[in-house]
Amino acid sequence: SQDPMESNPIQCLQIQSLKAASAPQASPRTIVAVLDTGVDYTHPDLKQAMWINPGEDLNGNGQIDSAEINGVDNDGDALIDNFYGACLASLNGDGPDPLDKYGHGTHVAGIILQNALNPNGENTVALMAVKFLSDSGKGYLSDAAKGISFAIEHGAQIINCSFGYPYNSTTLQNIMQQAEEKGIVVVAAAGNYNSETPLYPAYYAHSIAVAAVDSDGYKASFSNYGAHLDIAVEGVNIYSTYLNGAYATMSGTSMATPKVSGLLAVALNRQPSLTAAGINQALATAAKDVLDPLKTGALYVGKDKYTGYGILELNPLLLALSSSVDPTLKASAFSSSDLANLMNYPNPVSAGASTTFGFSADTNVNVTLKVYSQRGQLLRTLATSKTPASSYVKVVYDCTDERGSRLPMDVYFYLVEAQDTAGTVARGKGKLVVIN
Repeated sequence: SQDPMESNPIQCLQIQSLKAASAPQASPRTIVAVLDTGVDYTHPDLKQAMWINPGEDLNGNGQIDSAEINGVDNDGDALIDNFYGACLASLNGDGPDPLDKYGHGTHVAGIILQNALNPNGENTVALMAVKFLSDSGKGYLSDAAKGISFAIEHGAQIINCSFGYPYNSTTLQNIMQQAEEKGIVVVAAAGNYNSETPLYPAYYAHSIAVAAVDSDGYKASFSNYGAHLDIAVEGVNIYSTYLNGAYATMSGTSMATPKVSGLLAVALNRQPSLTAAGINQALATAAKDVLDPLKTGALYVGKDKYTGYGILELNPLLLALSSSVDPTLKASAFSSSDLANLMNYPNPVSAGASTTFGFSADTNVNVTLKVYSQRGQLLRTLATSKTPASSYVKVVYDCTDERGSRLPMDVYFYLVEAQDTAGTVARGKGKLVVIN
């Protein structure tokens, strides 16, 4: 549903939107295709963040000049003067202009922008408007497939799909597989029916399926669920851009999905060579496990069908990427298992109890254990060493912070680094679940 905010919108949300609109532009930016009802590219908050088709930008200055509006298909994509993307909505008639007249796509685009600011305060996203839904918000799966094809051909790195259909399409699945094979990330909404019935494209393995939680971190009442879910973010009463320079609050997995797209845009901007496998690994590591997603007292440790791996935020995502294990990083001084088989037990661990980290090593090593909160705050650092007489290294952690206070029930990150006498470092990382 949509609820345009006509007066006294929440001040902090206004500031967040204005901050995104006025942010300096990172170079280069991550291209995110907004596959939706179009985008109001005239909106003051969005116009500086729009993607400009390089095939139609004849002088390459990143702007639309009057001489370039020439009625010619300069880039050979069968669309004339399509500067911001394309309109592929059969119900509207195909054409070059993806201007949004419904509002949904503009709201989605604003959420992407708000969440695409890097730690330096720079905007990392270029918004490609791909309109496949009509001015009444309706459309065909075949047009969605055309939209994904357009995004692939025009260099999108992320495709945001804040829509879903209750039936499968071989054409759509095939084009999504092509996107995955080309390293393009497709982020898709789980749906708003509080149902386990599959919606596509989120149900495809080629997408990142996004659920919605409320402001308290519990499953949103409307959010679809199922084993296919990957991640969850807030999707209730989200404030963002709307038609004609206005703003609105809306709720839905449609509002959760663009937050994930924005966060991934920051990640890809920082690490352009990041693969789909690397992104999936980072999501699994960075997500804050929602132990009680239904607020019933029943615990779901690890990936569950209500919130996937859990709630995603920027700092844990960047932390997970910065501490990721390079599979080619093998220290010759370690046994063949090195830290790839790092063990942590027990996990989950009861609050106030201790947990052990251990691995094999065949020479003297210095070991550091670091424990972080979900937002990337360093809570505890432990250091130990091993003499060559022992082949097994153990670090015992009492689940307290640097002040000696017990960690409350939550999910935490750990990073174990081992350095041998030659200076070679091997790493292992994961989640530590503390329960009552």
